[in-house]
Amino acid sequence: NGNVATTTSGTGDLYGGTSTLGNTTNHNTVTLSHTWGGNIYGGYTQSTTGDSNYNTLVLNPNGNNGNRYMYAGWSNQGNATHNTVVLNTGTTALAATEIYGGFSNNSSADVITGNTLKVTSKSNSTQFKNFEKLEFELNSGIASGDTMLGGDSNVGFDWSNITVSKADEWRSGATGTKRVTLYAGNPLTIRNYDPVATRHVDGDFEYGLLTDVANSGASVTANRIYFDVNKFQNGNVAPTTSGAGPLYGGTSTLGNTTHHNT
Repeated sequence: NGNVATTTSGTGDLYGGTSTLGNTTNHNTVTLSHTWGGNIYGGYTQSTTGDSNYNTLVLNPNGNNGNRYMYAGWSNQGNATHNTVVLNTGTTALAATEIYGGFSNNSSADVITGNTLKVTSKSNSTQFKNFEKLEFELNSGIASGDTMLGGDSNVGFDWSNITVSKADEWRSGATGTKRVTLYAGNPLTIRNYDPVATRHVDGDFEYGLLTDVANSGASVTANRIYFDVNKFQNGNVAPTTSGAGPLYGGTSTLGNTTHHNT
């Protein structure tokens, strides 16, 4: 239950909670809003017994540690699960930084289960490792055409573990097509990919996630993940000035039939 928030820059290892006597570090939080010259740990279990679970690392603008390591949960020999990193830097300053949901010196330990990378701003880039879940928050700072996350991951993701929050708020007021690129980076393995199964329909609109891979499959490799909002039926478009680029009354990228568009 430690809670550490930087108010100025500093050096040395920084952690929300630590144990050298065999306890499990859990429910600790570090909020980094400044440059820090050292490794960052949400929970830091230094002893040879004990896990590191349910810890949180929040990375705000200006929060970086000069391309060192960051861990939501770190355990010397135990598991490091159900930890969360909130990525809100809005910069590529962390592009060479390795950010771990969980880490252990024990190669047989569980360092992935339940670990979540939550992205809440655009233009982030990092090396994200040992996460089971990706969550993208579509708040008022995210516009159609933005990219939220770049970089690469050392593990793949099940399609059901890639989610969007605040989608209803973000798509509110859409009159045609909106797209935000959730991820654009090195190839990402996605298991059980099926965008049609996870799409939603609300009246004349569809919305949901998809990738740059054309076909569904048990395992695909994607370089991009999108969140799309489209008016696919009953569209009526009449340009009032000259323009360029594709022009359509209705469109679908999520497997619906386009009809009754003008």
